[in-house]
Amino acid sequence: MNRKLLTLTLSLLLGLAAVVAVALGIAAPQRTAQAQSTLLLEENFDYGDTPGNLTAVSNGNWVAHSATGTVPVQYVPTGLSMPKYGSSGIGGAATITSAGGSSAEDVNRSFENQTSGIVYLAALVNVTNASSGGDYFLHLKDAGTNFRPRIWARDHSGVLRFGLGGTSATYSTANFNYNTTYLVVAKYNLTTGDAALYVLDAPVPDEPPTPLVSLNNIGSQTVQGVAIRQGGTSRPAVIIDGIRVATTWEDAIGYTGEVSITKNVAPDTDVPYHSTVTYTIVLSNGRAVNDTVLFTDTLPAEVDFGAWIERPEGATVNNDVITWTGTVTAGTAITFSFTAQHVGGYGDVVTNTAEFSGTYDAGTAQAVFTVEKLTTDVTFVYHDLEDAVLSGETVCLRGDFNSWNCATMNADPDNTVFSLTVSGLTVGQSYQYKYYVNFTALNENSRWDMLNTANRVLTVTSSTGTVHDHRNVVVSWANLQWPPTLQTNINQPTDHVYGRVYIQNVTNPTGEGRGIRAEVGYGTGDNPAAWTWFPMTYNVDNGNNDEFMGVMTPTAGGVFSYAVRFDGNWGPGNPNAGWTYADRDGSPPFSLDQTGVLTVVLYDVAVSKAAPTEPVVVRDGEGALVTYTLTIENRSTITPVAPITLTDVLPEGFVYVSDDSGVAPSGSGTAADPLVWVFSDSLDPSASLSFHLVVSATDALTARGRYTNTAQVAVEGGDWIPENDTAQAGVVVYRIVPIAVARAGAVSETFAVEGTVIYTPGTYNALEWGIQDESGGIAVYYSPAPSVSYGDRVRLVATRGVYRNQEQMNAPVYHFSVLGSGPEVAPKPYATGVISTGTTEGWLVQVEGYVSGLGTCTGNYSFLVNDGSGPAYIYVDQDTGVNVCAMGITNTDYVRVVGFSTQFDNLYEIKPRRPADVKELYPTTFVYHDLEDVVRSGEAVYLAGSFNGWSTTATTMTASSDFSVFSVTVVLENSGTYEYK
Repeated sequence: MNRKLLTLTLSLLLGLAAVVAVALGIAAPQRTAQAQSTLLLEENFDYGDTPGNLTAVSNGNWVAHSATGTVPVQYVPTGLSMPKYGSSGIGGAATITSAGGSSAEDVNRSFENQTSGIVYLAALVNVTNASSGGDYFLHLKDAGTNFRPRIWARDHSGVLRFGLGGTSATYSTANFNYNTTYLVVAKYNLTTGDAALYVLDAPVPDEPPTPLVSLNNIGSQTVQGVAIRQGGTSRPAVIIDGIRVATTWEDAIGYTGEVSITKNVAPDTDVPYHSTVTYTIVLSNGRAVNDTVLFTDTLPAEVDFGAWIERPEGATVNNDVITWTGTVTAGTAITFSFTAQHVGGYGDVVTNTAEFSGTYDAGTAQAVFTVEKLTTDVTFVYHDLEDAVLSGETVCLRGDFNSWNCATMNADPDNTVFSLTVSGLTVGQSYQYKYYVNFTALNENSRWDMLNTANRVLTVTSSTGTVHDHRNVVVSWANLQWPPTLQTNINQPTDHVYGRVYIQNVTNPTGEGRGIRAEVGYGTGDNPAAWTWFPMTYNVDNGNNDEFMGVMTPTAGGVFSYAVRFDGNWGPGNPNAGWTYADRDGSPPFSLDQTGVLTVVLYDVAVSKAAPTEPVVVRDGEGALVTYTLTIENRSTITPVAPITLTDVLPEGFVYVSDDSGVAPSGSGTAADPLVWVFSDSLDPSASLSFHLVVSATDALTARGRYTNTAQVAVEGGDWIPENDTAQAGVVVYRIVPIAVARAGAVSETFAVEGTVIYTPGTYNALEWGIQDESGGIAVYYSPAPSVSYGDRVRLVATRGVYRNQEQMNAPVYHFSVLGSGPEVAPKPYATGVISTGTTEGWLVQVEGYVSGLGTCTGNYSFLVNDGSGPAYIYVDQDTGVNVCAMGITNTDYVRVVGFSTQFDNLYEIKPRRPADVKELYPTTFVYHDLEDVVRSGEAVYLAGSFNGWSTTATTMTASSDFSVFSVTVVLENSGTYEYK
């Protein structure tokens, strides 16, 4: 199902009446049937878009009755709003200010004179500031100057409070906010003089039972007007709008009703899996006006829309989202009814929320139904890997599913595996349970906790089937009891170490607690799991604790930490297995600062030897120095050692040069006459001495390979660990030979050569490259090819190979390194006829001559170059990008070719490496005719020009027999214009 989620943000404006009681007078009103009442005044301040003095813009509706024109009451075109209030959001508002001195204008508007009964004064007010002294700002009045009731405002420690009174105020203790719109309603009984004040943050259709302020007999009078007062220096600053005066609460509030929504579903409990339910939604309009409403019902993922039962015109369903937009007529309701198919899982709690948004109201409604639960049978299997259940004992399964009653499990013949099937468990529900050892010799608590400290929890799924459980008891407390310190010799057992452990209701019974494994161990580092551990055995009860004891046999000298550890879930395959480590204070967490201290006495001197990791290179007549580092360590724990004798046998072909030990050695270094140093100064425990031994790898070393140097240390009387008295270090020696020697060598023979790169991998193929030294060059081919550049000087130790008569260096490769970079190798010039003899093979060569045999230059191709001494075969590999045809070269053109001279089968050839290796040249013959006999017999004529740097002796011309004609052929590098003489 392709389900889409449509999210609508709806603003739900629900008015909540904020009414705080000050019980001083009027009794709570009762809602009773009344005669038709009259709205005496509705003032919405709808006086246009231009602000100004209220008396001026209202066209005489409002008149001043005090301080006329002084700080006049103002009109602003923006009014106040409160949903569901009868005079909300219409026109502008009146404003009064707290600024402007002690006298300011008061204004009033008249309505029909009322002489008896009850009058309500309602208005929207927003107080922006008030003084602590307070003053009244709105009231009813008679034809003269009798003002009752008066509505007051003052500041109380930074919060707003409202009050009511005749000539003086009674303030409420309720706190209100500045810059917030409230609905204030003053109720006045003209006959009795009783008054009440309500301050609401939302209108309500019925008069609240408890007013904010209630006053008895503030004086009776007639009323025929409402007044806005600015008062003296304590006056507040207020925005006033929506004034309504009426003889009933209903007319004073003008409650406009609301649009509401309800929703239900049937059936709503134990709905059959994947069956159908019916949703019914009712949209009701309680307002006096029609309203346009947007309705949305996004069905939850657990259901799909079925079919309409009652469908309002225009309602649509798209991807399980129901939408409708239309008019709900005042005083009517619209019903949506449809079926939905459950598509979720067993035990679903399906919540469906419908929502609407209208002009004034928004809201939501939910309907919830539950789906029948799926049940399954579960087999519980307990594996007693630790033998905590003794022979003849039974195990019960107790849990939520059987009211914690004892259900005896079936045991296998060895009494180690116990099983029981429980029927009808609800899929998706979690159950707590325990395995209970049913044995009368155990107290009740131990029966419950012997196999599990805490309750186990199973959340059932449809695939649960079988649950395999293992022992899961928790070490609550453990400690290293005794001793705090130990000392022993290496490889000797320590004194007994004691540790104690408490496992709830496992160690409580008399005797050894069942299935507890205990160990004692020592080591260094902050991870005790990496220490060396030894078994402990039960010793004695200590209250509810069990005490174990054991010994350690250390195999290394030094100072170590030691501790004990316990596990009651140690059985092989128990997923709950895990050690609890214990130190001397027994308080978690385990701390290395609280472990025991073990000193292991040791008498041991050790030697180590280090050699360079880089290979050593020797050549004919040239050896190489090798520096070894020898270190002698006194690993003894308590005894200084002296004297110390160190013996060193050098490999054959190595000779002693020097050392910086400060002690002159005896001997030559051969096996028959080793180097011997005797150090007479004592070496303290844990101290060491090191020195450098310099030897020479001579050119007598003819074989490539690793040469091992052996050193041995000895002390008087010997030490306890002879295994570390000898140390060896090897160094790889490469004997560098000329490349010509490697070319002449046998296939599969290993050679070490050094040379300069003359072509790189990728020139002819991805793996082949070439090097050259003063003796010659050779191709190299192995995978992966190294990263090298033209001019790099490299060292290579590899195996001599051949491919179709081309000599190569191949795998296995034993060493490769780049020694540095430099200029590219200059090619060796040869006559073209020499190439076919094979004497140039392996060199980077250069020939010049005339082209012949050139075809289309497609793919791999070839041509000949001949300078008159014989043709040279030029083979162009397409990977090089060399295209002589594209260069404009044709047969009979004169060219220079640079390339690698090599052999392919029985053909000797030159292989250009890159386009720059082929260049067209221009041989030009210059002939001078000396018709005037300027050149005398025996004199020489030279050709000088821009092509030879104007050297006066660079090019000698050949004279005819009579010294009258002189000629010479010059190969010009480029076509163009040249000056010469």
